[in-house]
Amino acid sequence: MNQLNGWQRIGIVLSVLWCFGVIAKTAYESNEAASFNAYIAECCEKEKIRLSQKERNTGNLITFCEATNVCTQGTMRPTVPQLLPLLALLFLPIAACWLVVYIARWVAKWVREGFRVK
Repeated sequence: MNQLNGWQRIGIVLSVLWCFGVIAKTAYESNEAASFNAYIAECCEKEKIRLSQKERNTGNLITFCEATNVCTQGTMRPTVPQLLPLLALLFLPIAACWLVVYIARWVAKWVREGFRVK
């Protein structure tokens, strides 16, 4: 660990910060999806109650939720993130940045060596 230079240490710190950011964003989006799903479920329950009261008076009615298919599973947002996209978002940018930096470092060194007088 003591053999790492300053740039490598900066890279490690930025990589860890990236991981924390992705995890925080994923947790936030999961919480938002859970809130959205709870709101849709509550809306559908209220619509069912309202429908049952109207059915007594007017006959068979279709609810807004049924008409728009908002209560079906297709409109619900997943509350648990899928593993493969999460891992891709977590590690691919880090690997790409490290690769670009090391390639740029190698190219700069190669060009610099071309200007040295032998």
